[in-house]
Amino acid sequence: MTATAASTVGSRHLKLRTSQCGGLTLEPCEDGSCHVDAAGHTSCGRLACPSCGYSGCNLSSQYLPAGRSRPVACSCGHVWIAAGA
Repeated sequence: MTATAASTVGSRHLKLRTSQCGGLTLEPCEDGSCHVDAAGHTSCGRLACPSCGYSGCNLSSQYLPAGRSRPVACSCGHVWIAAGA
């Protein structure tokens, strides 16, 4: 019997932005290999939803103070406690 390692790669990181006309724009992260981990941290340094992978205007808090944790809600319905780096 052989054991297989569980994948540690999370959701692909996508940025959700508000356009000038009031609509929403979805863009892939500039870093083509950027993914979101289970704590909501991305490899590019942004905060993103660990469930859907979106960051930006869909989050209740886009930035966290260093060393602080706080609840963050995403428009997809996911809520988690995110820790500042």
